Amino acid sequence: MNAGLLLRDLDIGGLLWQTKQNIFIINYKTIVMTKINLFSPLIMACICSTYVPAEAQSSEPCPTPSWLGVRDITHDSAGFVAWATEHKILRLVAGSDTSLYDWGTSTSFAVAGLTPETEYTAEIRAVCAPGDSSGWGASTTFTTATQPIPCGIPTQLESRCDSLMARLTWIPGENNTGFQLICKEERQSRYDTLSTLEPLAILHDLSPNSTYLWTVRGLCQSDTSLFAETAEFETRTVSNQSHGLQGLRCIARDGKMLILNPAGIHIEEIQVFNSKGQCLLAQDLNQTGDIEISVPRKQILVTCIHTRNGQVVFRTFAL
Repeated sequence: MNAGLLLRDLDIGGLLWQTKQNIFIINYKTIVMTKINLFSPLIMACICSTYVPAEAQSSEPCPTPSWLGVRDITHDSAGFVAWATEHKILRLVAGSDTSLYDWGTSTSFAVAGLTPETEYTAEIRAVCAPGDSSGWGASTTFTTATQPIPCGIPTQLESRCDSLMARLTWIPGENNTGFQLICKEERQSRYDTLSTLEPLAILHDLSPNSTYLWTVRGLCQSDTSLFAETAEFETRTVSNQSHGLQGLRCIARDGKMLILNPAGIHIEEIQVFNSKGQCLLAQDLNQTGDIEISVPRKQILVTCIHTRNGQVVFRTFAL
């Protein structure tokens, strides 16, 4: 064979050898040499269109991501969006702390476990192949939100009832500023809902000798707790509501409620509710005389008076 130029190893397992007029392809496996005339028009066209000298071959650099967005920011997490489809690495910097996250090839990514009320700088770079990475490209800054105040679940649900009325109380949960109570007769499918600012409510016009289910949840400044475990109460067969418990009387007019107590009964507590069951007033009294309190006008009021001898309920219309 004439002296020639060894052009390159072939991926198929052989050598490409060129002389002035011919190209020889030598197959390693079969030790067969193929001679190709360089001046054949067809071969010349193929060589011109497909062959690139080794020194002229070069790979494209790994592209640097040009855009990074942030969304769904909470007190301890954030979501990121990038157009780049290459494998990506995310870097988060907060002060002197730096964290790296293997993003993958998707266009969205989420990070949890961040610090509340902290400013972060986020950057990404592309990884096209092992050892072939772009520089740090697109970046954005964001600040995590304030950690939410926990909203506690009310506890110790208790009830006192007769045949037509029930007085419900509970212990507020952490940071509760109001409450939502739901209640239904056991045989019914739909709950009635009541909102109140105080940890107590009165239900009236109930059915005697019936079982009721109820529960309550706390309302907080920016959140709502779960409902407490469901409780139940049973109304009595015969009502013990009396307008004449040893002569007690109740009169409501001119924005005042007057409870007349000629027998000097020891009154421990008084509570006033509107027709929806919301508590308007609750006072510990421990006194034996007449009582005068201010009440809203032009609405139906239910007044529950607790004495040492029992409970009495008045339903009045405040003039």
